[in-house]
Amino acid sequence: MPTLEDIKKELRGYVAEDEFEQALELFRKVIHDDARLENEIILQQGQYNSVMRSARGGGVAPEQTERSLNRIRASLLDMIAGIRERDLEPGILAGHAPGPHPGVLSQLERDGLQRQLELSVGRLNALREAVAIQFDPNIKFALQTQIGQLEQEVAALKSKLG
Repeated sequence: MPTLEDIKKELRGYVAEDEFEQALELFRKVIHDDARLENEIILQQGQYNSVMRSARGGGVAPEQTERSLNRIRASLLDMIAGIRERDLEPGILAGHAPGPHPGVLSQLERDGLQRQLELSVGRLNALREAVAIQFDPNIKFALQTQIGQLEQEVAALKSKLG
Protein backbone atom coordinates (compact mmCIF):
# COMPACT_ATOMS: atom_id res chain seq x y z
CA MET A 1 0.00 0.00 0.00
CA PRO A 2 1.27 3.47 -0.80
CA THR A 3 1.99 6.35 1.53
CA LEU A 4 0.48 9.82 1.11
CA GLU A 5 3.80 11.00 -0.34
CA ASP A 6 3.79 8.09 -2.84
CA ILE A 7 0.36 9.14 -4.07
CA LYS A 8 1.41 12.79 -4.37
CA LYS A 9 4.59 11.80 -6.21
CA GLU A 10 2.65 9.67 -8.68
CA LEU A 11 0.15 12.48 -9.28
CA ARG A 12 2.94 15.03 -9.82
CA GLY A 13 4.60 12.61 -12.25
CA TYR A 14 1.43 12.39 -14.33
CA VAL A 15 1.08 16.18 -14.38
CA ALA A 16 4.76 16.63 -15.32
CA GLU A 17 4.30 14.26 -18.25
CA ASP A 18 1.06 15.99 -19.36
CA GLU A 19 -0.85 12.81 -18.59
CA PHE A 20 -3.84 14.70 -17.24
CA GLU A 21 -6.28 11.86 -17.83
CA GLN A 22 -4.22 9.47 -15.69
CA ALA A 23 -3.78 12.13 -12.98
CA LEU A 24 -7.51 12.85 -12.88
CA GLU A 25 -8.30 9.12 -12.84
CA LEU A 26 -5.94 8.57 -9.91
CA PHE A 27 -7.46 11.55 -8.09
CA ARG A 28 -10.93 10.05 -8.52
CA LYS A 29 -9.67 6.67 -7.31
CA VAL A 30 -7.93 7.84 -4.11
CA ILE A 31 -10.05 10.84 -3.02
CA HIS A 32 -13.26 9.88 -1.22
CA ASP A 33 -16.53 11.34 -2.47
CA ASP A 34 -17.11 13.49 0.61
CA ALA A 35 -13.67 15.10 0.46
CA ARG A 36 -13.32 18.84 0.04
CA LEU A 37 -11.28 18.22 -3.12
CA GLU A 38 -13.99 16.26 -4.94
CA ASN A 39 -15.66 19.34 -6.47
CA GLU A 40 -12.31 20.72 -7.60
CA ILE A 41 -11.49 17.41 -9.29
CA ILE A 42 -14.80 17.51 -11.15
CA LEU A 43 -14.17 21.11 -12.20
CA GLN A 44 -10.69 20.34 -13.52
CA GLN A 45 -11.96 17.25 -15.34
CA GLY A 46 -14.61 19.34 -17.06
CA GLN A 47 -12.12 22.06 -18.01
CA TYR A 48 -9.68 19.50 -19.38
CA ASN A 49 -12.38 17.78 -21.44
CA SER A 50 -13.52 21.14 -22.81
CA VAL A 51 -9.98 22.18 -23.78
CA MET A 52 -9.35 18.87 -25.49
CA ARG A 53 -12.63 19.01 -27.44
CA SER A 54 -11.77 22.51 -28.62
CA ALA A 55 -8.24 21.47 -29.56
CA ARG A 56 -9.47 18.45 -31.52
CA GLY A 57 -12.03 20.61 -33.28
CA GLY A 58 -9.27 22.92 -34.48
CA GLY A 59 -11.19 26.08 -33.62
CA VAL A 60 -8.67 27.21 -30.99
CA ALA A 61 -5.12 28.44 -31.49
CA PRO A 62 -2.46 26.10 -30.06
CA GLU A 63 -1.20 28.92 -27.80
CA GLN A 64 -4.64 29.26 -26.23
CA THR A 65 -4.85 25.50 -25.70
CA GLU A 66 -1.43 25.53 -24.04
CA ARG A 67 -2.43 28.42 -21.74
CA SER A 68 -5.56 26.55 -20.73
CA LEU A 69 -3.57 23.38 -20.05
CA ASN A 70 -1.08 25.39 -17.98
CA ARG A 71 -3.95 26.70 -15.83
CA ILE A 72 -5.22 23.16 -15.34
CA ARG A 73 -1.67 21.99 -14.57
CA ALA A 74 -1.27 24.71 -11.93
CA SER A 75 -4.62 23.85 -10.37
CA LEU A 76 -3.78 20.16 -10.24
CA LEU A 77 -0.42 20.87 -8.59
CA ASP A 78 -2.16 23.04 -5.97
CA MET A 79 -4.66 20.27 -5.35
CA ILE A 80 -1.88 17.70 -4.99
CA ALA A 81 -0.09 19.88 -2.44
CA GLY A 82 -3.33 20.21 -0.48
CA ILE A 83 -4.18 16.51 -0.19
CA ARG A 84 -4.50 15.36 3.41
CA GLU A 85 -4.93 11.85 4.77
CA ARG A 86 -8.56 12.60 5.68
CA ASP A 87 -9.28 13.28 1.97
CA LEU A 88 -8.33 9.75 0.92
CA GLU A 89 -10.50 6.69 0.56
CA PRO A 90 -10.33 4.43 3.61
CA GLY A 91 -7.65 1.77 3.44
CA ILE A 92 -5.63 3.54 0.70
CA LEU A 93 -2.60 4.33 2.84
CA ALA A 94 -0.11 1.80 4.16
CA GLY A 95 -0.47 1.14 7.86
CA HIS A 96 -3.52 3.31 8.33
CA ALA A 97 -6.90 2.16 9.46
CA PRO A 98 -9.83 3.86 7.79
CA GLY A 99 -10.31 6.97 9.90
CA PRO A 100 -13.02 9.07 8.30
CA HIS A 101 -15.43 6.20 7.61
CA PRO A 102 -16.09 4.13 10.69
CA GLY A 103 -17.59 0.77 9.88
CA VAL A 104 -15.68 0.38 6.61
CA LEU A 105 -13.27 -2.53 6.84
CA SER A 106 -9.85 -2.62 5.25
CA GLN A 107 -8.98 -5.78 3.34
CA LEU A 108 -6.69 -6.90 6.16
CA GLU A 109 -9.48 -6.51 8.73
CA ARG A 110 -11.92 -8.32 6.45
CA ASP A 111 -9.46 -11.22 5.98
CA GLY A 112 -8.91 -11.44 9.75
CA LEU A 113 -12.63 -11.49 10.48
CA GLN A 114 -13.18 -14.11 7.79
CA ARG A 115 -10.50 -16.33 9.33
CA GLN A 116 -11.97 -15.81 12.81
CA LEU A 117 -15.42 -16.74 11.46
CA GLU A 118 -14.05 -19.94 9.91
CA LEU A 119 -12.39 -20.95 13.19
CA SER A 120 -15.52 -20.18 15.21
CA VAL A 121 -17.71 -22.21 12.87
CA GLY A 122 -15.23 -25.08 13.13
CA ARG A 123 -15.38 -24.94 16.93
CA LEU A 124 -19.17 -24.72 16.81
CA ASN A 125 -19.40 -27.85 14.66
CA ALA A 126 -17.01 -29.72 16.99
CA LEU A 127 -19.06 -28.74 20.04
CA ARG A 128 -22.29 -29.87 18.38
CA GLU A 129 -20.71 -33.26 17.65
CA ALA A 130 -19.50 -33.49 21.24
CA VAL A 131 -23.01 -32.76 22.56
CA ALA A 132 -24.45 -35.49 20.34
CA ILE A 133 -22.19 -38.17 21.82
CA GLN A 134 -22.08 -36.92 25.42
CA PHE A 135 -24.01 -38.80 28.11
CA ASP A 136 -23.09 -36.77 31.20
CA PRO A 137 -25.83 -34.11 31.68
CA ASN A 138 -23.44 -31.63 33.37
CA ILE A 139 -20.94 -31.79 30.52
CA LYS A 140 -23.77 -31.67 27.98
CA PHE A 141 -25.15 -28.50 29.66
CA ALA A 142 -21.70 -26.86 29.61
CA LEU A 143 -21.27 -27.70 25.93
CA GLN A 144 -24.72 -26.31 25.06
CA THR A 145 -23.84 -23.07 26.88
CA GLN A 146 -20.63 -22.81 24.86
CA ILE A 147 -22.60 -23.50 21.68
CA GLY A 148 -24.99 -20.64 22.49
CA GLN A 149 -22.08 -18.24 23.05
CA LEU A 150 -20.36 -19.35 19.85
CA GLU A 151 -23.58 -18.95 17.84
CA GLN A 152 -23.77 -15.32 19.04
CA GLU A 153 -20.11 -14.79 18.14
CA VAL A 154 -20.65 -16.25 14.65
CA ALA A 155 -23.71 -14.04 14.11
CA ALA A 156 -21.72 -10.96 15.18
CA LEU A 157 -18.85 -11.82 12.85
CA LYS A 158 -21.22 -12.38 9.95
CA SER A 159 -22.87 -9.00 10.55
CA LYS A 160 -19.47 -7.26 10.60
CA LEU A 161 -18.52 -8.90 7.31
CA GLY A 162 -21.81 -7.77 5.78
